[in-house]
Amino acid sequence: MLFVLKLNLVFLGLVSVSGVVCFLLDRLLLYLYEQPYRLINEISGYLYLLFLKSYTVVYFISIPILGVSVVIMSVLSISYVLSITGELSFVILAILTWLSLNGLLTLTVVFKKKSTNDDHFITATPATEPELYKLSAELSRYFKVAPVKIIKITPGAEVIIKDDIATLDNVFYGCSKVMRVGLSALQFLTANELKAMFARQYAFYMDGEKSTGLYIRRLNSYLKSATDSVLSYGFLFMLNPVALFLLLGQAITLYLTHGFNQILELKADERAATLCGLNRYKNAVIKYNVETHLHENIIPNDSFRRQPGQPMLENIYSYMKPDYSLQTNEIRKIIKRSYEETSKSRVNRLKTPIKLRLKRLPETAPDQTEEDKPALSYLANWRKTEDEMMELINSGSI
Repeated sequence: MLFVLKLNLVFLGLVSVSGVVCFLLDRLLLYLYEQPYRLINEISGYLYLLFLKSYTVVYFISIPILGVSVVIMSVLSISYVLSITGELSFVILAILTWLSLNGLLTLTVVFKKKSTNDDHFITATPATEPELYKLSAELSRYFKVAPVKIIKITPGAEVIIKDDIATLDNVFYGCSKVMRVGLSALQFLTANELKAMFARQYAFYMDGEKSTGLYIRRLNSYLKSATDSVLSYGFLFMLNPVALFLLLGQAITLYLTHGFNQILELKADERAATLCGLNRYKNAVIKYNVETHLHENIIPNDSFRRQPGQPMLENIYSYMKPDYSLQTNEIRKIIKRSYEETSKSRVNRLKTPIKLRLKRLPETAPDQTEEDKPALSYLANWRKTEDEMMELINSGSI
């Protein structure tokens, strides 16, 4: 038992040391981003990625060691109590058995292949939605990155390129990507605003597949998927050291990568602003964030599920363009808070395109004189798409 305890303490120490170094380098990189020390910035970036990968390896090795240790210590505890008292109370036996079984079950949940649930959404193909794929290809050429091969139309308001993280290997070696376009977002965005959101997503991948930023995105995505899977089993399932260590690890990892994530956000905004024009991009970001926040508060994701026994839902997308003169105080507060947060955290930090520190972008942005249209115009038949989405919602497939 002493050896098991020492082994866990060793790995806990390795995780702690690598985590502290990552934290210091993360905050240093955030500070250096606004400074002219390019060489120091690059060296710090390489060190940060090295220690972050070391932290990841040690952390994920610690999880099975902790799980097996819980089982071993439970068995040894039972043997020790029996050798002294000759009997074991039912309560102690139940607790130790619970910890052992839950710890092992948590291990299987953490490391099993993850499902992305994208199969439940509408798959847009180049044949069915050529304009969406044309837009995607245009922006991928502009930012010189590989275009996504699959576009999924979802019921919500997201416009995001999602890494298809299925296994832990995908965190280290990369994975396929899926562009998710929310049908709700198409209701309130214009064509140029949708283009700006597409541009921002592609701008994230401009530094290459092996960059630190993409590694961070994959790592946080995997940890979130793992913790969500564990939490889905309920509160009692969380009462074991392995699950608690997993939750603590996810929270700490988000903290260790907070500074670099801020850099990623700012870089993506700067690059997209160079393409779309600074003022146009700022307006698109504010509108998207405010409307998305409003949408999530008024029509949460649970509303996209028809509960058993409920009547068939009508076309919910016909109610997504509210009359703002009829806003309640609650809606006004949501809009004001979202606007202020967006302006403070992102929009006000954008620099003018002339001062952007970009090298791989063309010198001139594409022509922006075209007339702006509703984002729904990118769909070949938006009414048919809405009907298909409502069928999925009413059938319980989503």
